Amino acid sequence: MASQTTTPPPPSRHPWRAGLAGLALASSVVWASGTASATTPHAGGGDAAGQLTFGGRVRTYLVHRPPGFHAGLPVVLAFHGGGGTAAGMARISGLDAVADAHGFVVVYPQGVGNSWAGGKGDTPADEAGVDDVGFVHALIDQLAAQDGIDTTRVFATGLSSGGFMTQRLGCQLAPRIAGIAPVAATLIGTIAQTCAPSVPMPVLEIQGTADPLVPYGGGHVRGRGPGGQPTLSAPATIAHWAQVNGCTAPPQTAALPVVVRDGTRVRTDTYRCPGGPVVLYTVIGGGHTWPGGEQYLPVRVVGRTSRQFDASETMWSFFASLAPRAGALSR
Repeated sequence: MASQTTTPPPPSRHPWRAGLAGLALASSVVWASGTASATTPHAGGGDAAGQLTFGGRVRTYLVHRPPGFHAGLPVVLAFHGGGGTAAGMARISGLDAVADAHGFVVVYPQGVGNSWAGGKGDTPADEAGVDDVGFVHALIDQLAAQDGIDTTRVFATGLSSGGFMTQRLGCQLAPRIAGIAPVAATLIGTIAQTCAPSVPMPVLEIQGTADPLVPYGGGHVRGRGPGGQPTLSAPATIAHWAQVNGCTAPPQTAALPVVVRDGTRVRTDTYRCPGGPVVLYTVIGGGHTWPGGEQYLPVRVVGRTSRQFDASETMWSFFASLAPRAGALSR
């Protein structure tokens, strides 16, 4: 595999403060792509950019490797929202700092037309017939070849449109994904109708009750485009995943302690299923936002960002508790 390399920038423990500038520097490291055979895993931590050709398109992504990086680490795939970017997702979520603290790789794929074919039907990627599930499958293969990731511990998260993509991966790429954590995105109704993964799928769902774009109670998504296919409510989404994972008992409900007066509070509903846990974090008063992350647009546009918990830390704790996905290497 041909490559062009320069010295990557030093890893930042506070990427959301650095904004886009630091990640833009990382784009000086780009790998030639394709259906490559295994290569020597990259050594050391830091930020870099990668690409692969899939479906006749050159697809790009950003990679953050923690200090002391070595082969065999788990990876979190983090999907940006509609109209967003891979670099913006890194900034909004603050996942790089969590990866540095806990020792995992974060990969931020870039969507076609800054969108994902998550099944809503009205995004540029959906309308162009992009196979994003296939792209993610190929991306996991490339990360295994280039970074030596642990393919039994591949997790996915995303915000908004990226969250819908995450839900779709949970349904349609379950043998290769060990757990998902969609934020501000419930299951799309048409995806739910055919969502019968061959293996259980642990799920952590985070949804605000005051989300002005993706209604907590379900329905058409507001904002970009006509709204596409309607979504399930947050409770119905979690009930669906609980059924997939073999749950018959109702969830256990609890409230997180209020740590700051920011107009939000949090309730959790936890299903302890034979196939894996399913958890809903209901952010009462929370908006179309990433709890603990950046208030990326004004409150009047996307609602409040809760400071009651850190979504990135919480989802990593959830992912770290899960069993590896057996047999994921060659799926």
